[in-house]
Amino acid sequence: LKDNFPNKLTTILDIVPFQNRTLCVNSGFEIYNLADRLGVDFFDFIKKTNATFCGGDYYQGFSKNDFFNHTTSRPYLLKHNDHYVMYSYILGYRSNPSPYMNPDFFLESKLPIKMDDVGISLNFEYKALRKYLLDLCKEKGISIIQDKLSKVVYNKKKDVSEIIGEQAYYSADIYIDNSGPRRALSKNFEWESWQSYSPLAGSVQFETEKTKEYNLFNLVKCCDESILIRTNLQDKTYNTLLVSKKASSMVPEHIEKIFKKKILLNDAVRSFYNGFPCGCYTQMWKNNVVLIGQSSNYCEPFGSIRIMQGILQTNSFINALPSMDRESCNEDHTYLMNNILSYIGIHYEAKDKWFSNLETPDFLKKHLPLWKKRCPRDRDFSPFRLNLFGAESFIKMVAGLGLFEKSKYHKEIRHYSFSLRASVSRQLKSIKNWEHNCFKISHKEYIRIIKEEFKKKGVIY
Repeated sequence: LKDNFPNKLTTILDIVPFQNRTLCVNSGFEIYNLADRLGVDFFDFIKKTNATFCGGDYYQGFSKNDFFNHTTSRPYLLKHNDHYVMYSYILGYRSNPSPYMNPDFFLESKLPIKMDDVGISLNFEYKALRKYLLDLCKEKGISIIQDKLSKVVYNKKKDVSEIIGEQAYYSADIYIDNSGPRRALSKNFEWESWQSYSPLAGSVQFETEKTKEYNLFNLVKCCDESILIRTNLQDKTYNTLLVSKKASSMVPEHIEKIFKKKILLNDAVRSFYNGFPCGCYTQMWKNNVVLIGQSSNYCEPFGSIRIMQGILQTNSFINALPSMDRESCNEDHTYLMNNILSYIGIHYEAKDKWFSNLETPDFLKKHLPLWKKRCPRDRDFSPFRLNLFGAESFIKMVAGLGLFEKSKYHKEIRHYSFSLRASVSRQLKSIKNWEHNCFKISHKEYIRIIKEEFKKKGVIY
């Protein structure tokens, strides 16, 4: 925002005490794009945010076979017109498509030396990432003011006229609320509940010891009356347990059953019942207030929702700001929220699980019957609105959850010429040969080398 409008963003009011309700987040971006976007040194970024590499989410217990939904590698995105022929070929021809849907080395905790065509994102420790970004803001000349929020004053038009802190009064033309679930400036916004689409009553976030090797994926495991999400960082493992109402009254026992040992929860971050209100605001920009990130919605932390949502919303606001086009900004927000809800909703299409009798989002009501017969396509998602999850993300979920008919997909790919199918077959074989034979390095070793390079440069960490 500061780069686009140097004179617009002048001050960040850092509300204290800082309530850290999120322990760990995923970038969602391919790593080099993320560093380039921030204009920072990639290795410095990894070192200072306690980051690890991430190839995507690995799902256990959702279907008969475990499956991967990874940050997409370009060779797998081969398309003919709007048809993802590589995925369609795999699903139509392979009796067990799962091993062919993602790079082999993701499950080996190894990274290829050459990653040009491999989609890799990053996991961060939230506190470290927050400090790093605030320091970047200071470098760009943005004032960071720490104060305790006492009161928000509204005028007759329902605009925010000023924010009263313990130390001073603050006023601006436009206020951007990125205060997270506390939603400091959301008083005049209308909330839309997603409770009918979610089986969850709460969550608990807690740390466990670091692992011998860093996984190249976030584990998403469907347990009894809960869903466990595990993420490796450099010196610890972060866990988020999403629980049903039935399990919310016995969380320690539930966790002990999953881990097969007692886990200390003294420092755990808990959100239960009213603290886990799944849903979103119907608008993102109203009067002179803009809601960004978790200030605008709250939901299950699947995929890279938390960071990428905020980035997409900021981009929409940047496009709308010169003309003060609230309408298009709110249309973007509505489409983005529906996209996120649809991605969350498809998780609960898993068969014979503890979650059932949930409402299906309208987008899935329309498209799941189509995807049973054919691969998801880009045209299923509006190219002119904000999409956090596109066709390739839904293809992996449709495949992993078995929401397709193999005979239909086989018939679809057979409509294409023999030469095209033969070409796809050769390319798939070539991809797998490269994944098997390319030079790879241990994930943990790669992080160590990055730190060693900083030692040579005299950088203290």
